[in-house]
Amino acid sequence: HDYSNKVTSLHDHQVLAIRRGVDQKQLKLTFDIDDSRVDRIIQQAAFSKKHNHQLYQDARKDAWTRLLRKRCTSRQWKEASKRAEERSIHVFCDNLHKALL
Repeated sequence: HDYSNKVTSLHDHQVLAIRRGVDQKQLKLTFDIDDSRVDRIIQQAAFSKKHNHQLYQDARKDAWTRLLRKRCTSRQWKEASKRAEERSIHVFCDNLHKALL
């Protein structure tokens, strides 16, 4: 199956199910990112117009593709997973409390 969605749009149970599928090697997790948009954002944030030399462009591209892309996607997925875990524990505790009353 092909499934695509924004990480920020996933429900907690979907995040946990995807993570479980990846851990069991039944799913492959990939991130589609608009690299040209990211390059423009990096250009605006870190470089002035006088730094538009090819060397700076190559450095931006290398930093994004080799270093930052994986770090950013890993961090976002880790935060989504942590949030989903915390919420699932809270739901479990609420359900257990209701069941014991």
